[in-house]
Amino acid sequence: MMASRCTAAGSASGGSLSTVRIRGASIALPTPADEVLPSTQLASRRGLAACCTRPAPRIRGVTELGTRRVALREEGSGARVQLARLLREAGLELAQLVPHALACDSHFAVAQAVQLGAADAGFAIRAVAIAFGLDFVPLVQERFDLAVPADLADDPRTLRLLEVLANRSFRRELGELGYDAEHSGELLCEL
Repeated sequence: MMASRCTAAGSASGGSLSTVRIRGASIALPTPADEVLPSTQLASRRGLAACCTRPAPRIRGVTELGTRRVALREEGSGARVQLARLLREAGLELAQLVPHALACDSHFAVAQAVQLGAADAGFAIRAVAIAFGLDFVPLVQERFDLAVPADLADDPRTLRLLEVLANRSFRRELGELGYDAEHSGELLCEL
């Protein structure tokens, strides 16, 4: 049990939502925080997908995006917000990229734009960069957890789901797709 990593925080009025903090991440739950069992599922790396077959020098980080054609996710998407933060940390602004950027509505579309030569790079998940045979420069890791209401913890469907998520071959297949599933299916704590 990893109870030392978990803390419950707050409760919404009317009992409609609670916030649980797990290793620094926040998730909104439809039940009170003391009635859920969080378990880790997988992690996804986000970074720059770039073509490795063009004569232009390879892209090594966000600081090089100011001079490149970039495939950007749509305004308001989590990927675009995250890229904007990374750019600010590097002393750049997203507005510098926008005039020459190609708008894309998915990670898949970003990778496709790069592969087809419409963009030099784009911010996407590692899985699509692998699928399209692109270079990948990892920048951040995003973790996805599953929170199960405590009253469903012993339900056969929940137990089967956690069994599949913890299965070694399932983890291996997710790894081949670019995900880190090393801790998939592990119970983080009981709140």
